Amino acid sequence: MKIAFIRRSTLYTVPGGDTVQVVQTAGQLIAMGISVDVLLSKDSIAYEQYDLLHFFNIIRPADIQVHMLPSWFETTGLSSIEAAVMHCNIVITDKGDTREYFLLRPIGS
Repeated sequence: MKIAFIRRSTLYTVPGGDTVQVVQTAGQLIAMGISVDVLLSKDSIAYEQYDLLHFFNIIRPADIQVHMLPSWFETTGLSSIEAAVMHCNIVITDKGDTREYFLLRPIGS
């Protein structure tokens, strides 16, 4: 299993409790034989190479790069449209009216 811990862009330049938490958690997972990359929200991330993406303590608008609408049947929603306009990567269902708003393509294509 390969996990990406995606954290605020200032994780190391302005350390806090979350810095200790991510370093220790990643260390424990690595000791268990799990591959973990600690990435910052400002990094260019190849999401398709990970089995699990864990976003944590990303509270600044500049740190948000991905928008997810975790629903199979919910309509597109204004939040998804706003995220797309701001050039965020979006993860949404292909059900319902999303095809009317977005040109959908699978991750990695």
